[in-house]
Amino acid sequence: MSRERLTVAEVAEELRVSPDFVRKQFKRGLPHIRLGERMYLIDREDLESWLESQKVRNPPPKKSSAGPAGAE
Repeated sequence: MSRERLTVAEVAEELRVSPDFVRKQFKRGLPHIRLGERMYLIDREDLESWLESQKVRNPPPKKSSAGPAGAE
């Protein structure tokens, strides 16, 4: 099975960020293959999984124990 592999520049273009930003994400857990001093490849499947793990899921707002404003 052949995996689609992307360069840092391709990932940056797809995500609309700079290549430097993509490289900084390696330290935050973005899986990558290092081929040289500054040559990296990222599996599309790994990228998709990593992006999913970065989603911020806000909890539902807490219900106030106080009644509606002005109700006394």
